[in-house]
Amino acid sequence: MRVWPALPTPGELVRLPLPCPPQLVELSGYDGSGRLIALWWSPFADQLIVSDGSLTATGRWRGWLCFCEHPLVGLFLEPYRLGDSDDEGEHRLLVDRYLGTLDVGLARDVEQLVAAQPSELHALTAELSASERQLLLERALDLEAERGRTKSVAQLNGDVRAVQQRERELLKQLTVLLDGAQQAVCEAFPPRE
Repeated sequence: MRVWPALPTPGELVRLPLPCPPQLVELSGYDGSGRLIALWWSPFADQLIVSDGSLTATGRWRGWLCFCEHPLVGLFLEPYRLGDSDDEGEHRLLVDRYLGTLDVGLARDVEQLVAAQPSELHALTAELSASERQLLLERALDLEAERGRTKSVAQLNGDVRAVQQRERELLKQLTVLLDGAQQAVCEAFPPRE
């Protein structure tokens, strides 16, 4: 582990001196339970990419941009290339949800790290017998079928409105949190005369 503002070298991570805002993972669109989550921008989809090693998908961009474009966060992320609309970037942001930390590493290293963490399913089924795993699988398929039943247009619209409202609330919380942190930094280090 290296200390910010160093650039990561192969096999090393750089710990950012900024705790992970609690809203960041949810705002990114990740709803799994992985401990380690990698985030970066990809020019191929021109989208935020979120990966826990088992699942890699496009995320929700509003929270990512709110986070990365905040002046305080921009200062911490400035040395790193986390991707943009024209460049895949050579680094990935790594969120450790248990420790609440943010690290930056080389893309390959971070992707290997998240891929090496046990999946949710593995963790849940490690101690189960074969028959218990089969029952669990059958129940999961039944639950998935229940969720797949057709919803009315009104129900779908209500779901979309609820997601949008939650995103607005989280964006506001994230902005307030980062603004407060920036103000605290500014007060701790008054301008030079």
